[in-house]
Amino acid sequence: MTGFCDLPSVSGDEDCKWYMDRNGSLHHGFDCYFPYFCCGDCYHRYCCTDLRKLISERQQKHCMAFNPRTIAGIASAVILFVAIVATIVCCFLCSCCYLYQRRHHIQTPYQEAYDLVIVQVLYLNLQYYQMLKIISGIYKD
Repeated sequence: MTGFCDLPSVSGDEDCKWYMDRNGSLHHGFDCYFPYFCCGDCYHRYCCTDLRKLISERQQKHCMAFNPRTIAGIASAVILFVAIVATIVCCFLCSCCYLYQRRHHIQTPYQEAYDLVIVQVLYLNLQYYQMLKIISGIYKD
């Protein structure tokens, strides 16, 4: 004999949340008005009055959380994150990578030419400064 306390608490006027059927089609949520409530399972929902077919809001949320597409999306995001981190780490450790070269300041032909130009400019500035010093010394006397 089933007591009154053993029955799930149902107030009617329950909402059916959105769900995806077995074919992967999205079904938007809908309201079930009193005396009806949401019935069915994770893949098919409808309004009814049969307590044995009731799907509670908690069960509906559980269906959403463990949807195969949700799990696949989370797994894809984790794999992508790991791939990006692994690529960056490898790029810092591989001598042919730009980040490695920049980190270790490996001289490239372009960098050597750039350094040569900087040295020449500094040398010219030094000569200019010495000329100004000589000229200013001549005009002081």
